[in-house]
Amino acid sequence: MDKETVPGGGATYIHLLEQIPIIKNSMEEFDEQIGAEIVANGCSP
Repeated sequence: MDKETVPGGGATYIHLLEQIPIIKNSMEEFDEQIGAEIVANGCSP
């Protein structure tokens, strides 16, 4: 482990990005959807 980075941890972000649209559509509150979009933007390269 170097600088608090776990090997293979980036794969988690890729799998999360695939699920963000599903998660967003399940949210009823618009502000929660915006938050999910912010997380997606933060995870994407």
